Amino acid sequence: MSAWEIRADNTLRKVCFRELLSIASTLRPNHTAVEIVEPLIQYGGSHVVVPIKFEDGAIWAARLANDDCEYLLEKSLAVLDYIEKACPGIPAPRVKASGLLDTSRVGVAYLLLDWIDGVSLEHWSPDLPIRESRAVILDGMADCLLSLWSCTTDRKALGLYSGR
Repeated sequence: MSAWEIRADNTLRKVCFRELLSIASTLRPNHTAVEIVEPLIQYGGSHVVVPIKFEDGAIWAARLANDDCEYLLEKSLAVLDYIEKACPGIPAPRVKASGLLDTSRVGVAYLLLDWIDGVSLEHWSPDLPIRESRAVILDGMADCLLSLWSCTTDRKALGLYSGR
């Protein structure tokens, strides 16, 4: 088990999944969050992404902060909120809810977001993805980066100013 998986395991042990599903269900009237899709759980250095599936098949992502990484979740929230308001054409997940300040119900700081289906580029190699898919992926990445560069960004307003 990698260090990231151990850290993620510690985070997942703190989570009250019943409460997380309840909160998601409340935010999506007439739809019940029914399960955590374990095979799709993703581990990151600062967080764990847990897919929440609703009875109609829709999926949301619960981004759960690892210990001492709540501030990174807060920065993510600021960036995603700004993108939604200032650059709505950028394909970024939309925030459904934030549990940054009150972690008592769920057990850890969290964001509930749109689920964006796809495959991580960490496995890019000379053979994968196949040649026909590479141009589509690279064109999409270029469009996204151009949109980001074109969008006026006030780094101080986002709380991202590093002083450099």
